[in-house]
This record gives sequence, structure tokens and C-alpha cells, in this order.
Amino acid sequence: VKGSMGYKLCRWNEVHALMKKYGTPALFITINPNDISHPLLGFFGNIVPDDWKAMTSYERSAFVASNPGPATRFCDSMLCGFINIILEHGKSEAGLFGHSEVYYGMVE
Repeated sequence: VKGSMGYKLCRWNEVHALMKKYGTPALFITINPNDISHPLLGFFGNIVPDDWKAMTSYERSAFVASNPGPATRFCDSMLCGFINIILEHGKSEAGLFGHSEVYYGMVE
């Protein structure tokens, strides 16, 4: 069950297993995609870009609260973009921070 002590213990074990196999991480990054103001969320929600720009912060927040699907797609596209473009994980060329051997991601 997400959030339970057993769940947290499993995640802790995963991280420690990675550290045992690959060594301690050289870099920790926390990513928080800004979905409320990004026009890509409006695109995923089938809202015309000009209409998205015209919406207030409150209207955008209400849209996200009542339409979690586009917000999820937006978050996934931002995180996958970071992993594939910035980290270049799984590719022969080095990413922005050098070669990425392994990464661990978690959504809270």
C-alpha cells in the first residue's frame, strides 16, 4: 500500500541495493514540473494556446483539478524528456551531467 511503512521500506531497500551495486550517487535532483503555467498542459487538455494564456491562475488550477489526465501526461512528458534529453540515459553519448549509468525515480 503506497505510503505505508512497508512501501517505504521497499523503496529504501531499492535505493540501498542500487548504491551497493553502483556506488553512492554523484547527484541528487528533485524535479517539479510547473503544470499550471506551461502551455503544453493546455495542449494535452485540448485547449487552444491563446485561450490557455488568457486563463487566470485559478482557472488553470481548477482545470488541472478537474482534469488529472492531461496533467499526468504533461508530467510524464517532462520527466521522460529530462531523462532522455538531459541525462541521455541509455545512449552512447554523454548527457549534460556526463554518462548516466543508473537513475532512480519516484513520484510522491
